[in-house]
Amino acid sequence: ATGMLARLADQPLYESDLRQSVYVDFVYRVIRYCRDVHLSPVKSLEVVGIMVDVQKRATVENLSKEEAFRVWSQLLIERIKSLPAEEAMSLKEVQHLTAHVTSTYFNHYGLHHFVFTQDRDGERRRRDVFVETARAPQPLADGLVGLEAPATAPTGADGP
Repeated sequence: ATGMLARLADQPLYESDLRQSVYVDFVYRVIRYCRDVHLSPVKSLEVVGIMVDVQKRATVENLSKEEAFRVWSQLLIERIKSLPAEEAMSLKEVQHLTAHVTSTYFNHYGLHHFVFTQDRDGERRRRDVFVETARAPQPLADGLVGLEAPATAPTGADGP
């Protein structure tokens, strides 16, 4: 599914390019949200379009989190107004979408912004390594060998 989405999103190097990989994952999560809350295909297309447009503008225009949220709000209002009457989003859907976008995308906005605006030198490499397995610890009873167990105080009515 992600391979097909990568082709549709014109991200052919998503398996090796970190930015393309993050972008495909971002779009996939927006689509999955729309499916999980049972948005219609028309509404889902608008929500995905809004998020893709916000991400693109945030990257190209180097928007702050607050500016990106303003862009998101404006696009949401414009696009839901343009939906056909039978596809109008309810107040509950808009509130749920706003809470979701705020707690996911905008909560991690700095990370998205960094990944898409900062150049990264280097390359990713895959390497098989062997990590030595730690030995099992000695039983705790072995730790008392040669040591006398502490004297126990008498218990009962005549206690200390």
